[in-house]
This record gives sequence, structure tokens and C-alpha cells, in this order.
Amino acid sequence: MAKKVKSTSRGKKIIAGTLVTAAIAASAGWWVIGKNKVPVSSYVATVVVDGDTFVTKEDQIIRLTSINAPEMERCGGKEAQKELERIISGKPLYLKVLFRDIYNRLVADVFTPEGSVSEKMLTSGWVYYYRRTESESDLKTIGERAREAKIGIYGSKCTQTKNPVNPECVVKANDALGSGNKQYHFPGCGQYANTTVQLYLGDAWFCTETEAKKAGYTKGTDCFDKKWR
Repeated sequence: MAKKVKSTSRGKKIIAGTLVTAAIAASAGWWVIGKNKVPVSSYVATVVVDGDTFVTKEDQIIRLTSINAPEMERCGGKEAQKELERIISGKPLYLKVLFRDIYNRLVADVFTPEGSVSEKMLTSGWVYYYRRTESESDLKTIGERAREAKIGIYGSKCTQTKNPVNPECVVKANDALGSGNKQYHFPGCGQYANTTVQLYLGDAWFCTETEAKKAGYTKGTDCFDKKWR
């Protein structure tokens, strides 16, 4: 639960540089939510864009820190959006803004009176943790628990080693987190058994090498001179 504590200062804090944007963090007091101290000024979400982004009634676009949600057209995208709606709709939101990104969004730690929104989203399993800092070790652990429990995007709907829709289409294509290193593997390739198709990241199944190549994937180096249909 949240409780109010006295503030020793009033007005807006403005910290130069790109680390912190305080335009939204002005307040005459603070709320303590768990271990976190955040401004008492609250905001209300009017539009939930996807599982990690929403718009406030002040037309501020807010991007949750420390997590990534699947794109809306990918596996788990709609579920992540609905989960974020469930967590924040109709509740006061407290923002600790970190910076404004290149898309003009305010990247922020966001809290409801019940606690961290990023933490709740990671617990649901419909988003994944993407930062690597010691200060966020708790969030990383929560994300790992969801993966171990195989819930949300880590369940068989979005994370697969076998094709449940068409078992004959066994070519595994990995998008490598959008890095541009798009490769495919088929039975007989050295890493095939260890390759997971993560549909929430843009991975895909194909029936033939020709289909995979047309989609922009190249044969994995572990396949050597082997061929598949």
C-alpha cells in the first residue's frame, strides 16, 4: 500500500542531461510505495497502446522502463496489452521519469498504489525483462521466474520447439531480437535441437527452405551443405 510522507522541497526538480526528465515529476510531496519514493502527482491512462506503452489524459506518451512487450501483431501482443489495461485502468499512476526517448516518449518507472507496474507485468509473463543492471536484479529475477514457470509468452503458445499447428513444417527461423541476423535451421543442422521458436520475438516456422529464404532468412552455418525440401 502507498502512504504519504512529507517533502522537504517544493516545485519542479529539473536535472540536466538525458538521464532524468522532471517535467512530469513536480510535486508538493511524495508517496512511498514499497521501497520506492515517487512524486505524489498522479496521472490517469486514457489509451493503452500495447503492453509497455500508454497515453495519459495530459497526452503524455509513457513507456514503461525495464520491460519489453511483444509487438501487437506478434504472439502475446494483445494479451500483454489487455494485462496492462487490467493493471492500470482507473487507477492513479505515479511516475518516476528517467528520460525522454527518441520517439518523444517519457520512459518511466510507473506505480499504482499497489506497487510497480513493470513488476506486475513481468509477473504475468506477458512481457520480458530487457535491461542488465544490478539495481534491477529483482525485476530480472521476476522475469526469470515467469520463464521457468512457462507462463505468458513463455508458454507453448508463443515459445515452441515443435510446430503445434503444422507438424510437417519443421524449419525453425530466428529473428535474433531484430538484429538483422535472421537464420533458419532444419533437422540435421547442428543446433536444430537447441533452437527455440520464440514467436513473440518474431521467430517463425516454415515448411521449406525456399519459404524461409523468401522471408529474408539465411541458412544457419551449422547446416553446412545439407538441404531441406
